[in-house]
Amino acid sequence: MATACPDQRPDRARAHKGDPIAGPPVARHVAGTDRGGPTPCPRMATRSRKDRPAMTRPNLPPDAKGWLARSRPYWFAILVGIVSMGLTVGAWRWLSAEQGRSIETEFTLEAEQRAEGIKRQFSSETSVIKALLGYYLGSDAVSRSEFDAFTRVYLTGLSSLDTVQWVPHVSGVERRAWETRGATELGKDFRFTRVDRHDAAVPAPPGSDYFPIFYAQSSLGDAGGILGFDWGSDPFARSALLAARDSGEINAAAHVRLPLMMDDDPRIAVFAPVYDGNADAMTVDQRRTHLKGFVVVVLRIGDVIQNAIDLMPRKGVDLYLLDSAAPPSQRVLLSVLASGERTRSAAPRP
Repeated sequence: MATACPDQRPDRARAHKGDPIAGPPVARHVAGTDRGGPTPCPRMATRSRKDRPAMTRPNLPPDAKGWLARSRPYWFAILVGIVSMGLTVGAWRWLSAEQGRSIETEFTLEAEQRAEGIKRQFSSETSVIKALLGYYLGSDAVSRSEFDAFTRVYLTGLSSLDTVQWVPHVSGVERRAWETRGATELGKDFRFTRVDRHDAAVPAPPGSDYFPIFYAQSSLGDAGGILGFDWGSDPFARSALLAARDSGEINAAAHVRLPLMMDDDPRIAVFAPVYDGNADAMTVDQRRTHLKGFVVVVLRIGDVIQNAIDLMPRKGVDLYLLDSAAPPSQRVLLSVLASGERTRSAAPRP
């Protein structure tokens, strides 16, 4: 009887006569059955589960097993310590960020309060220029005595005012007539001047137009030393004058120098244009043609800031007054440190 191998089907073990695909292995299988002997099955080189080597855990020394058993409580403590450290670092970083935001918010509020206080003080100190501008707009002409009487009231009440001035616009051909008129009214020599490198008044060179100080009142006493000074000879002042003339708006200039200045305190000159007619209805060319002159106020800017912040707690805040229109080297007009110390930039010489 023929026996089939486990992986062979019996029907494939019999040879069929005439089967074209039956090969020698089938023939050998049939031959074996004819002899009555068992047909050997082809075997693969495999191992039974019993023959496979069993996987065993490595045997640890007794000391290692004891160490692991003893260290289990410490692992828990180490884990708790790591988690606690992470929470502590996270809380510290959060508190640091909150403190930084709090400091930034407080600083912003302090800076805004000081800036607003300085704006109010500056507006208060320059109120005289609007009043004097209205006085000129309502009068056909203002005499020297009328000017002195009107401005004297403001000079006694505003501590940071340096001078209040009337500055006419004078063409080049009118210079001699204005110098003669000034000499007649003052009873002494009067001429158009500029400031040299030593802050001395020297005659102004010939030009197409001038902006001389014709009336002046000072809170510091006699203002006669600045009469005749041509604001047009100061480059910073001239730029502000021309901008105010063309726009019809009040303009200001920093880094200004006047003759015989006795200190280095920075000053700001504020210019308000006066026209012969309604400036709002004029074009730029018409404003240039009908310009009569300027009402000018000069302020000691350090006193303006000091008066504004005297009643405010400093709290470590330093103040810097900047002139955005100036070159970088001259941009800082004045700095007031939290300690109360003042530093200032020197005004450039023309």
